[in-house]
Amino acid sequence: MEEEIIKTALRLPRVVHAKILDAATRSGRSMNAEIVSRLESTLLMEEPERLMPATKAMEASAIARQNIPDEIRSRVVAAINRAVRMGHKAAEVDFSDLELDTGLKEIEVDDLTEEIHQELINAGYDPKWDSGQSVVIFFE
Repeated sequence: MEEEIIKTALRLPRVVHAKILDAATRSGRSMNAEIVSRLESTLLMEEPERLMPATKAMEASAIARQNIPDEIRSRVVAAINRAVRMGHKAAEVDFSDLELDTGLKEIEVDDLTEEIHQELINAGYDPKWDSGQSVVIFFE
């Protein structure tokens, strides 16, 4: 039986619209499909006792994976700023709680860290990565 679809209008801030459009483009979906997928994933996460279908688990995982580079960058910037305030010449960031080595292949981890790695290099830092588990950033 076909699922009943209800048409609705949605107003979004430009920045949110742009982010959804970018995510939809990257995932090969329409904006509508991207929004529905993200909402379904969020709602499923609010029901921890319910076993989500494997296809939904894969979609939710892919969406969550898109947030990892921002989380890594945020931690790196905070660690550098903290190290500078303490008068250190290097900063270390531990990512072991993200368990990147558990559910991702090494090439996938490299893809997730590549953008911040290049940003650090371009800014004159010398980052040394430990398989996505941690990074030491030298700036002496």
